[in-house]
Amino acid sequence: MESSLKFPFFGKLMEELNAIDPAKYDLPEAEVKEGEDVLGEATEESKKLWTLKEQYLKRHNDLAHEFDTIASDSEKDAVKEDYLKRLAHLRFMVDLLAELFWASIKDSLNIMWNRKIGVRVGWKIVDVPEETSPGHGIVIVSGSRDLLRALMEGD
Repeated sequence: MESSLKFPFFGKLMEELNAIDPAKYDLPEAEVKEGEDVLGEATEESKKLWTLKEQYLKRHNDLAHEFDTIASDSEKDAVKEDYLKRLAHLRFMVDLLAELFWASIKDSLNIMWNRKIGVRVGWKIVDVPEETSPGHGIVIVSGSRDLLRALMEGD
């Protein structure tokens, strides 16, 4: 018996990934550091995942900034729930795409899943020594005290 499962979420994600022009990849900016060994390079698929993650991160930060620029507190209260839902979705997408990126890298280079790695200029994948590895470099910057307060309070 054949199954014809449909996953609209994955279909939309694949459309977004396929629409990315390789000439417009969002390039990693960090240089290879002393003590990091180059293990290989990112695949074309991984580069698209990275680029889409960066696009979602930009959308997240732009939306957070937009919320920050709303003039009055009463206006912020009126739209806070909508902004929080949209920001939560964008953050979810950033995290999901980051996980998919790292999974695709580890799979394509046959790297142990618990190994600390990073991406550097030229799409180089490096082994990151434990003492210098704070994470994979995903940082959400919003600058919105009101938004951060709302997120922490859970309103």
